[in-house]
Amino acid sequence: VMAYEMLCGHPPFAGRSAQMVMAAHANQQPEAITKRRPDTPAPLADFVMQCLEKAPASRPQTADEIVLALKERRSTRTSAVRRLGTMRRDTTWLPWTIATIATAAAIYFGTRR
Repeated sequence: VMAYEMLCGHPPFAGRSAQMVMAAHANQQPEAITKRRPDTPAPLADFVMQCLEKAPASRPQTADEIVLALKERRSTRTSAVRRLGTMRRDTTWLPWTIATIATAAAIYFGTRR
């Protein structure tokens, strides 16, 4: 959900009340990232959408799976990134950072009462 919000600028679901948002999380598919942000690299958008799947078995199960998937997708360069003329930087820390933030958020929200 955090990655979706970072890419799109807003959460995948909105509603007038917390109950409406929770119902949307349980029953609706979020709008595709590439529909809201066509400049998002397709492999990254596909991975974030996979993380939002309703069936738990369809989502990555461990932080290691997330890191591996992000590393694989990072190696896929898109024309949009090339067009921006970005310099290649050492970003080996990025998948671990994302996995750590996601794990910390899951622990925080899982232990809240």
